[in-house]
Amino acid sequence: MAAEEIASLICMGAQGKGLIEGVLLGSVSTEVLRKSEADLLIIRHKILLGKSGDTEDRCRDIFSKVMLTTDFSAAGEAAAARIKEMSDVKEILLVNVIDKEDDFKQAAEGLNRLREDLAVPGRRITVHVLQGPPSDEILSLGKKQDVSLIMMSSQGKSWRRQIRVGSTTFDVVRRSESPVLVVRPAK
Repeated sequence: MAAEEIASLICMGAQGKGLIEGVLLGSVSTEVLRKSEADLLIIRHKILLGKSGDTEDRCRDIFSKVMLTTDFSAAGEAAAARIKEMSDVKEILLVNVIDKEDDFKQAAEGLNRLREDLAVPGRRITVHVLQGPPSDEILSLGKKQDVSLIMMSSQGKSWRRQIRVGSTTFDVVRRSESPVLVVRPAK
């Protein structure tokens, strides 16, 4: 239906009914993540319920504190371009996960350039260069910083073009307690 309607965004909840509730994404969400050409916003069912009936506030403030992950690939640039279009974003955490300490300077320089590009009055932007398993580092920082949304590209620079979603993206979407916006690269 999304392809037929040429949808630019699919928004769906994920319940993940399976062996371990909350760890599995759910078969429908997984298939949409793998096959869709549209951007995808996935919100866990537990998040929608909220802890004290605050569903409206949680949904309204979804773009208030956004973590934008990037690996400086073309797909990562598409996610950065998308956040640049969003005027409601009050705070951005720019994140790059490196393999080895030698990559720190290059990553910091890239994130600082991106910070300058995304800067607007009243918007707070912080830079975070992390080292370790990418999905673990992204999820850990997201939880510590209580982000309202994790935004990332569908593919990393190490993935072939025909693969619709990278392993880091899939793992973050599958395990995240925060909503995740998966941005597809422009054709």
